Amino acid sequence: MQIKHKKTFIVIVGLMMLMGIMPSDIYLPALPTITHLFHSNPAAVQMTISVYLLAVATAYFTVGPVIDKFGYKPIALTGITILIIATFACAFAQDLTQLNIARFVQGFAAGIQAIVGRASVSKVFDRKEATRVFGITFPFVALSPALAPVIGGYLTTFFGWRSNFIFIAILAAILLILVTLMYRIPHDHSDLSSIHPVKIIKNYLSILRNKDFLAYLTITSCFYAIYFSYITESPFIFHNLRYSTIQIGQLYIWMSITFILASLITRRAIKTVSAHKIITVGICILTLGVCSLIGMGLYGVTNAAGFIIPISITTAANAIIGTVAIAHAIALFPKQSATAASIFMFFPMAVSGIAAKIVHPLVGISVFGLALFMFTILLISTSAYYTLRD
Repeated sequence: MQIKHKKTFIVIVGLMMLMGIMPSDIYLPALPTITHLFHSNPAAVQMTISVYLLAVATAYFTVGPVIDKFGYKPIALTGITILIIATFACAFAQDLTQLNIARFVQGFAAGIQAIVGRASVSKVFDRKEATRVFGITFPFVALSPALAPVIGGYLTTFFGWRSNFIFIAILAAILLILVTLMYRIPHDHSDLSSIHPVKIIKNYLSILRNKDFLAYLTITSCFYAIYFSYITESPFIFHNLRYSTIQIGQLYIWMSITFILASLITRRAIKTVSAHKIITVGICILTLGVCSLIGMGLYGVTNAAGFIIPISITTAANAIIGTVAIAHAIALFPKQSATAASIFMFFPMAVSGIAAKIVHPLVGISVFGLALFMFTILLISTSAYYTLRD
């Protein structure tokens, strides 16, 4: 499918995908501060991440068929508007209950942007071109874990934790303007895009019967769960190592550098190497990173380097796997791209939300415990992936 202003389109969908993850990254350095100010505990404050992820997952699961039915732009504009309102509600929350409610609405609206962005790519481009576009947008999105916590660290230090959400609301307002004026995507009505509940269930089941789709889904859920387990637990580990709020924000830069480099390399490799081989390489690197973290946990982590280096290796693996798996999975269903994207993005986020909820009660502030938690996820997911591929 041809589209005018390709570069502008890629920038807009990149911003949409960025808005799906940035609200979960920017306030990470503020988590210990929020815990103190609300007189709470780490597990309770981490619920604000779990609630957000589960809300994003809910959006992924429900919004895809609606997009296929009514079109991409109307749903995108509605989602951005809700996102702005909910983000301001987060900024002015007076307790954790209010914050969790606002975070759920914010997560749902952010999930709409992410699903519209990713499905747009698969709608407009063929499988190979979509993979190359994801190779561009993934590094762009990867700037969130790199820059968002840094920005959040400074905002929290100088303006308080609420300023993180004001910042997100401003970015969402900019996206609203861009989508209104410059986002164009053809919309074709199809019987497959019916929003009747029975039709939706049948469409979901028809997609989930595809073993290749399930294989891509399983391994993607793995690296999402590993990533968000780290994201949820790391601020408290860094805080326990006596790092300041600003320093905690800066520590997230390194894993994003490896993510960006790995995405760029994968973008070139996909031209000559099969998706299955690339994913296998990613799984090997992911295993190396998790096993390294187990070793560091046994040895004893006394500074951030012992924690960040293994995590940066796992992040590189995530980029390798994600760049290929997402594009290939959604491209299996060109007439149901948004619906396929909904399913594909729902399960990783739902699993991540559960992982974020249970990781602290299970492992506490322990690098070794976190590493074992990640290894268990990796073992189960990898076994399932190769079983489905056989």
